[in-house]
Amino acid sequence: RSRRLEALPPVVSLVDPAALVIGGGVAGLNAALSLAQQGYPVTLVEREAALGGLARNIHHDLDGKDIAAYLRQLIEQVESHPLITVLLGSTVEATGGAPGAFTTRVRTPGGGLTLAHGVTIVATGGQESRGPDYGLGQHPRIMTQLDLERLIEGGDPQAQGAREVVMIQCVGPGTEYCSRVCCSVAIKHARQLKALNPAMNIYILYRDVRAYGFREQYYTQARDEGILFLRYDDDNLPQVGLEDGLTVQVRDYVLGRAIRFRPDLLVLSEGMLPAGGAAELAALLHVPRNVHGFFVEAHPKLRPVDFAPEGLFLCGVAHSPKALEEVITQAQAAAGRAARLLAQQALALNPVVAVVDQAKCTGCLTCVRICPYDVPRIDPRAVGAGAILGAAEIEAARCKGCGLCAAECPAKAIQLQHYRDEQIIAQVEAAFAPAG
Repeated sequence: RSRRLEALPPVVSLVDPAALVIGGGVAGLNAALSLAQQGYPVTLVEREAALGGLARNIHHDLDGKDIAAYLRQLIEQVESHPLITVLLGSTVEATGGAPGAFTTRVRTPGGGLTLAHGVTIVATGGQESRGPDYGLGQHPRIMTQLDLERLIEGGDPQAQGAREVVMIQCVGPGTEYCSRVCCSVAIKHARQLKALNPAMNIYILYRDVRAYGFREQYYTQARDEGILFLRYDDDNLPQVGLEDGLTVQVRDYVLGRAIRFRPDLLVLSEGMLPAGGAAELAALLHVPRNVHGFFVEAHPKLRPVDFAPEGLFLCGVAHSPKALEEVITQAQAAAGRAARLLAQQALALNPVVAVVDQAKCTGCLTCVRICPYDVPRIDPRAVGAGAILGAAEIEAARCKGCGLCAAECPAKAIQLQHYRDEQIIAQVEAAFAPAG
């Protein structure tokens, strides 16, 4: 095989030193601002009519920091930066090109817009689940943690005047995966309610409390303040009744018997879901998602904010549910990785790519259908086998060298550089050649 190897021509992609950030939440805002402060033009695309994402519903964190003030300052910095263009009410319609030289079509309220950029950062965020579990939507005193946040911050007498509050953890997606922030938010709200009315009885029904890191101290403080935590298991989930007023019954794991509550407020700690449109965006960018719909990085240790395709990055809740400080950290990391690529004038890409012998191509579309990266296309002007018009074409800068098209091509019109048929056959023959 070594005798048949050839020097492969370099595959180079010139870098357009501009970035596209998809998503205008805390992650997208931080990533855009970080890149702009390093001197790179950034276009920020947000599908909603306002920036801020899920953080617009949060006023203070567990430590008491003013999140609303932080978000206002962050948005002001982004909107006033000369290198950042913000497109509100806009969505990505199509994208193409090669690493360092992407082109993306964006649908804005004013019409279509085509952008040229070198990198893409996906920061589409997430949303609170609002399923029908435990009677949500069937009774005015059954609400989610975000609903309770609005009541507390708005000074609503319904929150201040409650005598008994029950919170149920791990609701909705929480039965399948941990959203990381639900326990901290429940502890925060329980302590806020206790501060408003020390005589209020507050019960948190949990499967497992995950107040990780330094959040453990707030869990301890909540217990010291008289907030009661009652554990339940999956075989004995809390039961909510609406026939005789609002009631909650749960079998306590420690006492081994059922306990019945008549709460003034029933608060559900709903899990977090990926933002709307994540599936469509994943299909456009040809990037993977996990079984729960969140985007998946190339490697959790070696490339934690990179997608497998070069030039695409991710951060924030689009990747997985996480606390605000973790969102900011990951956004800065994604911006740093993107800046490393933008700082280069050209990218030297992997030369092990598929090439088409158009004289053998019959235009059967097998390569077009099978490619996971949507790279092959039919050039209608190219002359194929038998002098037909229309033959496959593969852009070397976009090809990942996976070899699927070469393996499936029925006409053997596609070869993978460095792994051509004659090279592999020579290797196999040498392996099975008689000794001596």
